[in-house]
Amino acid sequence: MLPWQRQAVVSYGTVLLWIALSGGVILLNKYILTVYGFPYPLTLCVIHMAFCSAVSYVLVAVLKWVPLEAPIEHDVYLRSVVPIGGLYALSLWCSNAAYMYLSVASIQMTKALMPVSVFVVGVGCGLEQYSHAALLNMLLITVGVSVASLGVMNFQLQGFLVQLAAIACESTRLAFVQMFLQKQGLKLNPITTMYYLAPACFMFLSLPCAFLEAQPLAHDAHAVMSVSVLGGSAVAAFALNLSIYLLIGETSALTMNVAGVIKDWALIYLSAFYFGSVVTKLSLHGYFVALVGVCIYNYRKFSAAVTSLDTAGTDIEVAKQSVLIHDFQEFSDFRSFARAKREAAAAGSPAASKNTLGLFASGCGGSLRWLFGSSKTPENPKGETTTYVDDAAQALLIVREASMDSLQR
Repeated sequence: MLPWQRQAVVSYGTVLLWIALSGGVILLNKYILTVYGFPYPLTLCVIHMAFCSAVSYVLVAVLKWVPLEAPIEHDVYLRSVVPIGGLYALSLWCSNAAYMYLSVASIQMTKALMPVSVFVVGVGCGLEQYSHAALLNMLLITVGVSVASLGVMNFQLQGFLVQLAAIACESTRLAFVQMFLQKQGLKLNPITTMYYLAPACFMFLSLPCAFLEAQPLAHDAHAVMSVSVLGGSAVAAFALNLSIYLLIGETSALTMNVAGVIKDWALIYLSAFYFGSVVTKLSLHGYFVALVGVCIYNYRKFSAAVTSLDTAGTDIEVAKQSVLIHDFQEFSDFRSFARAKREAAAAGSPAASKNTLGLFASGCGGSLRWLFGSSKTPENPKGETTTYVDDAAQALLIVREASMDSLQR
C-alpha cells in the first residue's frame, strides 16, 4: 500500500470512527434515559464530566501525552473559562433532558437551527456581520426546521423548548470561546479543552444535581445503576472527544461538518429502527430544506474566507485549500499580517524576504492533499501531516516577525 493510500485509509477511518462514536453516544444516552431505567439527565452529565476531568488530567498533567502549550493563568481561568464551563454545563443538561421528551430524529432535525443561533448570537456580540442575504439564509433554515417539527408525531413543546435552550447555550458558548479564549491566543484541542472545562462544568452540574436529582435517585427503587452501562457511557463520551481530536488532526473541520450531515441522516434512520420513532414525509422534506440552508451557510462562510485571503494577496487556489484546515480563525488576521509584511519588505526587513507564501500554501493545503493524490512533495517526501502544520506555524511566525519589524521602524 502506497503512503498516500495509507493516509487515505487512516483519514476515512477517523471519519467513520467519529460518526460511530458520535451517533453511538447519542443513541446510548437516549437508551439510558428512556429505556434502560435511569431517567436522571443531570446525574448522567455529572458522571460524564467527572470521568472526563479525571482522564484528561491524567493525559495532560500526569502522562503528558497531550501537550499543554501555555497554562491558563488563574484570573484568566476565572474570567473566561468558568463562564464557558457554565454555559457548557447548561448545554449538556438541556441536551440530555431533551431525550426525555423528543425522539432522536426530532432532536437531530432541531439541531439544524444551530447556524441560526450562532448567527444571531454572533451579530449580537459583534462577531458576525449582518446582511440581508444572511438573514434570508437563516429564514430558510428556520422554515425547514419548522416544517420538520410540524410533521413530528407526538410533538412535545416542552422538549422542543429544552432543545432550543441547549442550542442557545451552545452557540453562546462558542461565541464566548471566540471572544475570551481565541482573542487571547489560547489554542486548545478537544483534550486540553476537557482538561480546563470539565472540572468547571462538573462543579456547575453538581449543585443542581444535588438539589434536583440526588434525593429522588436515592429513593428510586426502580432506578437501574449498572457500573458497566453508566461507566461505558462515560468512556464513550470521552472517546468521542478523543475522536474529534484525531479527526481534525487527520482531516479538517469542513470534513467534520460534511460527516455530521451523514451522521444526522443515519441517526434519523436508526432512531426509527431501534426506538420505533415515526418519521413522516413532511418531517423529512422540512429537514431537507433546512439542510439546504445549512449547506448555503457553509458555502457563504467558505466564500468569505476565500475572499479574505485573496484580498490579502494570497493565491486563490491556496485560499481555497486553506479554508479546509481546522482552526481557520487562526488565519483571520492574515490580511493585516500580509499588509505589515509588505510594508516591512519595502523597509528592507530581513524577515520579509523569507518565502512566507510558499510555507503558507504548504501548511494550509497539505492536510487534505491526499484527496487529490499523493501527499508527498519534494519538501515533504514522506507526506507527513506534521510538516504542513509546522510550515503553517512558521509562516505565521515569519509574518508576525515582519509586523514587529515594521512597527519598530
